[in-house]
Amino acid sequence: MLRNYTRKNKQGIYEAVTSIAVAFALLCGGIKYADSRIGARVKPNLETRVVNAETNETAFNASSLTFCENKPADSPGGPQDLSYLNVYTPVIKETVSYFNKRHNIDLDSDLIKAVIAVESGGSKEAFEHDPMQIANKGDFALDVLANEEEYTKFIGDFSRLKGKTKTPWDREKKCWNYSNSNMTAEDSIYGGVGWLLNKAAIIIEEGPVTKYTVHKGDSLWKIARDHGSTLETLKKYNSGINYDELKLGQGINFRKARVGFAQKIDWEEAVRRYNGGGDPNYVEKVFSRYKGLKSINP
Repeated sequence: MLRNYTRKNKQGIYEAVTSIAVAFALLCGGIKYADSRIGARVKPNLETRVVNAETNETAFNASSLTFCENKPADSPGGPQDLSYLNVYTPVIKETVSYFNKRHNIDLDSDLIKAVIAVESGGSKEAFEHDPMQIANKGDFALDVLANEEEYTKFIGDFSRLKGKTKTPWDREKKCWNYSNSNMTAEDSIYGGVGWLLNKAAIIIEEGPVTKYTVHKGDSLWKIARDHGSTLETLKKYNSGINYDELKLGQGINFRKARVGFAQKIDWEEAVRRYNGGGDPNYVEKVFSRYKGLKSINP
């Protein structure tokens, strides 16, 4: 009896330790660590590939994938068939064209395809419901876009994302459960492109630093909004004051600033920030696929 009791205790301890280990693995592997700037994201990597027996090349086979089926990802730069992405070519081109004209920038549709390949290329469910992976529970990209936070109001109109629900994590199957998701591929792509541009946007400061006298009802945010600056800029030039308790007649430093894009956008940096830093190979994976797409459609 004592032996049985001890065996049960050991088994219980083993199961407890195993559960903790699994939880820790999910935490470390699944969470995209905080970006040093704004807007890190949280999401496990769902990438997977199958091998073409004739060419011995790694290729995507959508028909072979089922809900929650995960296979080892290929190494960055490995050859693969990305033709399955063409199903989204029309909506990607329409979305990219809209943002390019709005901001006079040069975002390439193939870069969005490459992001989709890495974000959801290994999960049929993810590819069909949320190809740019902006709506997973614990990931605040969808919240920021729908609530017009950070630079998104400047980027575009994301009111279509209001009411979209987060995709929950299925603890038993160890995957995202899209069965109750109301996210569509079109909205995911529109929001994902917006999120990438939110990560590419910068603050452009203009003119000299001057003095501003605080008036009744002023807050740092209101001053920035009403007088053509940004909250980040005013905080930068007023590091020694209490932003929450501005006093009537108080003088603060002021400089005009606006959100915009650099003449030459650093898309690699924008892609890195889109991921949030959880995958050290993320940028390499995206741009290896981007180069593959450009070799087909130069």
